[in-house]
Amino acid sequence: MSSIPYDWNKRLKKDSKEFLQNITSGNYDFEVIYNAYPERVNGEVSNEIVSFVARQLCKGIIKEPHKYDDFLLFIYKQKGRTGQYIFNLIFTKLIVKYPEQYINIVQSLWKDIHDNKEMQNLFSMVIYPLLKKYPDKYIDKLFNWIREEDDLVVENMFRVLERYVKYDKMRIKEIFHKSESFWNFDNPTIKKGNVRLLRAIYKANPKFCEKIYLEYKGTHNPNFVEILCGGIAGYTREIEQEIELWAKSGNARIRKSALSALRSIKKYKKYYTTKTPKHKE
Repeated sequence: MSSIPYDWNKRLKKDSKEFLQNITSGNYDFEVIYNAYPERVNGEVSNEIVSFVARQLCKGIIKEPHKYDDFLLFIYKQKGRTGQYIFNLIFTKLIVKYPEQYINIVQSLWKDIHDNKEMQNLFSMVIYPLLKKYPDKYIDKLFNWIREEDDLVVENMFRVLERYVKYDKMRIKEIFHKSESFWNFDNPTIKKGNVRLLRAIYKANPKFCEKIYLEYKGTHNPNFVEILCGGIAGYTREIEQEIELWAKSGNARIRKSALSALRSIKKYKKYYTTKTPKHKE
């Protein structure tokens, strides 16, 4: 429920529309739309007002988007966190309506981002909606980008995939097998991403994940063992037994990973073995 007074609701809609109608190259000070709004939160206009204005701008921009490309890029690069926030809110809609036209713009932006929080916001608000809308195309694209891009991009690609497997459990098997092709990569960021993704898969579909551990039973590949040990998010006796064997390995990396995993699995074991089923009275 909006807390914006009715008269201000009308005024902000009107001023947003006029701003787009009168926009000229280099005159991109969107703050004029809401600066007169009297209420402040810690001296700033509230997120509710900024979000409302962003939605009004989006309604106009989405009708003829390329007319406003320069404006959108300017506010992202020159208008700080507020500009980035408005850009992301608008692109949440634009990217799913015109994916081929706008993915290149997003790619050009992420190549210049060096702040993890900024990258997280871009991927959460723009790339994730794109993946949800077009999984058949963008699951493959995400894995191609993981192969090609720098560590900050890779880290956030995996964040998007972690979130997606919770949303669409029917795609878990497909996503896992694509991620599996990266298990032998030595890149620490890719390895951490695979660990987090395996953990997310375990939580979303424990039965499927337990089968993964059985398939890798007896492996002595340190890269595989490190991912399997790091990805544990539940307990079965079969998994525990395999980790106990790895803990006796002569390979230092395998042994170290397994010993750490044994400490983790004890916590899950305690939870799973003390949990009692509820019975109806």
